[in-house]
Amino acid sequence: MQNDVSRIMVEIAVRQALKNRSKQSFRRSLRTLVEYGEHFSNGPFQSQFFVLVQQMLRDENHPYYLLAERAWAQVDKRYLEHFCLNMGYESWTRGAAVIRALEAKMNCNIPWCLVIERTRPTGESLAEEHICSLMEQGMRMGIFTYFLVDCQLDAALIRRLASSHGACALICITLDSCLTEDALTLLDDATNLMLAPVLDGETFLSAPRMRERRRLYGLCTSYASLADAQRLAQGDGLACPGDPDCMLRFFFPAENCAPEVCNEVDTALLRLKEHPLTAQFPVELTQDLRRIDQIISTDDCALSVRPSGEFMISWPEIPTGLYAQSTSLEELIRTRLQKA
Repeated sequence: MQNDVSRIMVEIAVRQALKNRSKQSFRRSLRTLVEYGEHFSNGPFQSQFFVLVQQMLRDENHPYYLLAERAWAQVDKRYLEHFCLNMGYESWTRGAAVIRALEAKMNCNIPWCLVIERTRPTGESLAEEHICSLMEQGMRMGIFTYFLVDCQLDAALIRRLASSHGACALICITLDSCLTEDALTLLDDATNLMLAPVLDGETFLSAPRMRERRRLYGLCTSYASLADAQRLAQGDGLACPGDPDCMLRFFFPAENCAPEVCNEVDTALLRLKEHPLTAQFPVELTQDLRRIDQIISTDDCALSVRPSGEFMISWPEIPTGLYAQSTSLEELIRTRLQKA
């Protein structure tokens, strides 16, 4: 009951701040939201996050201030309210508290998010019933953020998952060419869903469609060489073909990418996050998600599920030989993610 009341209070506070956007300055509205966030959040991750936001607010020319203002102006408030509230409150606040309590009780590491590969570009698919089961088990353990990788996009299925798991923050990673007008129309009401297309052509064709619909989205590209890392270190490589001003950029290593390349890219992106040159926020998908694990759980406990249903742990991924069809999430965590 206390959690439900807190959620309602946060929702009211956020809606009031969004409603007052036209009556007061953007800075004042943003400061109000930060004050609400600080009041209702007391975990280590949120503390670090709000320190960074306060630093941003002190500098009117800070690129992240411009980023926040652009997001406020360009993204439908339904997505800002639902997805961001689920991420900030359900996942990083309420869910994180559940995770820490269970970890102390079970002496295991519990990931803050779960990566579920429904489909790759070709091959088998993980059944909807197993995805739902994983998400329901995860929510009971405090996991409220899910990366759904669906290269053969089934927009109707993704919409059902978003609707039936309304307290979760979902990020759908799919091929850019799959995000057609019909697919985007099906997903319009999935307000707890962020779309993250992967470039599979010369330019992001879905970007102008998503901007027109005022969607919350990020764009994904892979990297493979030290030359890619060097371009990022020099401040290049953030612009996307078809959407040079994309606010959120996701990077991931190409298949068989050398570990030293991953480390160099991660170092370059960390520097860009701390000292941004433009109003863009870069995310290295294999490293930044693990950093949040280390803040919430103090340990790296990356966990993903292949289309076959096999659980994979750590990074680079290690096969477990255990499958979601026959092994519960709790059993997997108890046996493979024990604290040292």
